[in-house]
Amino acid sequence: MSDVPQLVIVAADSRPWTDTVMSLASPHLRTAVVAPDEEIDTSVVEVVVGAPPDLVALIGHCPRLRWVQSTWAGIDAIAHFASETLQITPLKGVFGPAMTEYVMGWLLAIERNVISRSSHTHWSPSPEPRITGKRLGIMGTGGIGTVIALAARSFGLAVSGLNSDGRAVDGFTTATRVQTGWPLQKGLIIWSACYRKPRRRIT
Repeated sequence: MSDVPQLVIVAADSRPWTDTVMSLASPHLRTAVVAPDEEIDTSVVEVVVGAPPDLVALIGHCPRLRWVQSTWAGIDAIAHFASETLQITPLKGVFGPAMTEYVMGWLLAIERNVISRSSHTHWSPSPEPRITGKRLGIMGTGGIGTVIALAARSFGLAVSGLNSDGRAVDGFTTATRVQTGWPLQKGLIIWSACYRKPRRRIT
């Protein structure tokens, strides 16, 4: 029993983040890093960490489980496990910069015809389209959506957010309740930065 882990980190291979989690947790809990398909004794597991798809089969076999920490921002695959006794938390404050680069990269590539122009063999005198002055609608005004909004505004975009209650959020020009939606209009670019949350025990 003394070797049975209390904290299980599920990772497909050896990754730098697993060492960090191990170093923080080991003094307090018996910890093990396992592959997604590895069979282990889960009788005393209290905490699991990993990507949601890798945790689906494991959660139901941990009778003492009280906390699930996702390594993704989204938790759709495991949200239904949340209860009064089981807390499920997404990973926050990590993916905003990477997603901002992804969104702005594609936005500029599409709106300024970068992809089609890259195959040109001669200079084109036609004026290049601009994103300045256009409106970007972001579905989700959480951590990732806010970081994207702040970057987008520096490009001269008006940024509208869509959230559950229409509350104002820093970085967004306007915010609208999801039930209301946005009126379709010319120049509106829509991007989704939202994910599912369980109704209870989510922080």
